[in-house]
Amino acid sequence: MAGRIISLLISIGLIVGGLSGQLVLRGTNSSIGLIIVGAIILLLNILGMLLPDNLLIVLRKVLIIVPILVAVALIVSLIIIKTKTFDDTRQYTKFYSIFVYDDVVYIVGNDKSEQGFSHAVLWKNGIAHYLSDGSSYHSANSVFVCDDNVYIVGHDDTGPVLWINGVAQSISGGTSSIYVTGNDIYIAGTTHESNKNKLATLWHNGNLTILSDENGMAEAVSVFVFNGDVYVAGYVKNDKDIFVATLWVNGIAQNLSDGDRNAFTNSVFVYDNVVYVAGRERTSEKGTSVAMLWVNDDAISLTDGKNWAGATAVFRTEDHVYVAGEDGDPLTLWTYTMNAGVVQNLTDGNHARASKIESIFVADNDVYIVGNLYKDNGTIGTFWKNGVVQNLVQ
Repeated sequence: MAGRIISLLISIGLIVGGLSGQLVLRGTNSSIGLIIVGAIILLLNILGMLLPDNLLIVLRKVLIIVPILVAVALIVSLIIIKTKTFDDTRQYTKFYSIFVYDDVVYIVGNDKSEQGFSHAVLWKNGIAHYLSDGSSYHSANSVFVCDDNVYIVGHDDTGPVLWINGVAQSISGGTSSIYVTGNDIYIAGTTHESNKNKLATLWHNGNLTILSDENGMAEAVSVFVFNGDVYVAGYVKNDKDIFVATLWVNGIAQNLSDGDRNAFTNSVFVYDNVVYVAGRERTSEKGTSVAMLWVNDDAISLTDGKNWAGATAVFRTEDHVYVAGEDGDPLTLWTYTMNAGVVQNLTDGNHARASKIESIFVADNDVYIVGNLYKDNGTIGTFWKNGVVQNLVQ
């Protein structure tokens, strides 16, 4: 009798553990197997109380084989899952931001760790410097260098993080973009409230400002500071459930799009009091959009709207405006002067649609771009210098 009670408790424990996920192996679907095994043991106990002994012996022999087969199937599935998820032949490197300072190229992003999570990484002239130990999910999203100090923002599995010269500190708000001038650190991003709304945020030296309506849906994606004015690009959902491309100047929102079609911003740059914002606007045709460049109050279409297109990064020098993005499959760099524009494809289009240029920087007439290509062999962080792919990740 005591053995049957113990068996009942084990069966109930397996079922509850499988349903709650407390006994599940991380990264697997072993909860199903636990529930099945627990249910079989429970069924055997119930039948033991209801059926004659001779019939029960036959049923036990049959049913005992089932959990054995389930256990074997679980072991095989774990081997397959582990091989598929952590295959060393696949790449999981992502680049999100680039900055060039004193002839040193800084790139930040993340890379797969041996534990199966991700490192936040700074690549300095191609050499990886790990910002985290890889024991959980970390990512570095944006980098800025000022007065020989390296500022990086990102996140770990507990929240947003600011690294200053490699030393981490927890902060509040989102961590999409960072800008530093003197002793002032500005970080733009998006935070999730308990009501599941997304809020556009600006963090400044420890003080967090909510830029958007706390009952609405908005994101802040890029920040730039010029002559003491703080520019934040993002987008806000209006009362028609349409996203409006938005620019906040010193906390005051300005609509860049008319709110009739979804429009999004990705990057802001200010040069000589002229504000450049890169983004995209949907068209009336399904699956198509226009790469947009907003220059002060003027909206400029960079593409014809026949493809899925968008502008994801912008940079201005004395003589040129550089805009990077996509027009259809190829990732694209548009270069504009006072008299003409030049379009350069950075890829041949042989990659997944999710591929994206993330950041652009220009120094001494050299154009540096980072992005991510999605292919069969994983996510490949890619670095271009003057349109030519550079070998960075060994």
